[in-house]
Amino acid sequence: MKSASSARSSSMMKCSRSANLPATSCCTNRRAASAQRSIRTQPTTKLPKIYYVETEQEIGEHYVAKFAEGFYFAFEDLTTQPARLTLLDTHRARLSIVEGRYHQVKRMFGFYDNKVMRLHRESMGPLALDPALEPGEYRPLTAEEIQLI
Repeated sequence: MKSASSARSSSMMKCSRSANLPATSCCTNRRAASAQRSIRTQPTTKLPKIYYVETEQEIGEHYVAKFAEGFYFAFEDLTTQPARLTLLDTHRARLSIVEGRYHQVKRMFGFYDNKVMRLHRESMGPLALDPALEPGEYRPLTAEEIQLI
């Protein structure tokens, strides 16, 4: 039989920021903030994600209309939201999508059997990638950037 103190300790979690608290209230603010960030990146928020894309084959003008109407993905039985494709030259484009499905950009170009050779997210909503960052580097958001989202 458990003593009152052992029963109480089993419902407690050690929080890195405070004393022992009931498991249901520990780090509630961090969980809420994490959930709020997650909600902001969901397709329902329509937060645009801008990508720079280079492809193996030429990107034709007919791509623009198809991207604007969306693509049906049978595996998930869904049609993507309309996307905005801007042609930069024959093998380069800038793409704006509001979703972020698994390999969505590659699958969209794959509709035309056109392999994506380079893919770079330039921005997400009002946040642009910091040009001072090297590939693989990251930094915390500034207070101003947090306010933007």
